[in-house]
Amino acid sequence: MDEPAFPGLHPSKECFFATEGLTKREYFACAAMQGILSGTYQTGERGPSDEALRWVAENSITFADALIAALKKEGAI
Repeated sequence: MDEPAFPGLHPSKECFFATEGLTKREYFACAAMQGILSGTYQTGERGPSDEALRWVAENSITFADALIAALKKEGAI
């Protein structure tokens, strides 16, 4: 789960190395969060409640983990 989303190519161009940055899990969670927030998500006059923020964050991670599990099952990653 902690594999880099965008591994870099070593300057020698002979081997790959993991660069600092987002993991696949973090990248997929960001995409899920963007999808959730682009839908019918509503906030109150003062912005989202703590409960709503927690729900979005937790479900974004749940979707990311489910995608990673499905891709591993298919042998895609």
